[in-house]
Amino acid sequence: MLDVSKFENRLRAELVAHADLYKNYLLTLIDLMADSNDGIIDQSIEEDGDGTPMLGEKGHATRYYAIVMKHRLHGSASHSNFQQMKAEGGP
Repeated sequence: MLDVSKFENRLRAELVAHADLYKNYLLTLIDLMADSNDGIIDQSIEEDGDGTPMLGEKGHATRYYAIVMKHRLHGSASHSNFQQMKAEGGP
């Protein structure tokens, strides 16, 4: 669990660090998991070649996130394509 928290904190910090590249947008990291422990496996149970249960990989996580980009100017015209949005964000 600690490694997942470290990863999520680093991901949020990187998002903040790159926010100046997209000054006209709010960048938000959204956790798509229902619970903070979803997708975290202490030790998995896997099947051997003959179907016998056995201990598998220890300590791994599968988590899903989305980064939402929201334009800061309320009511502004939407872009017609990604290239225009990217160009407005700067180099």
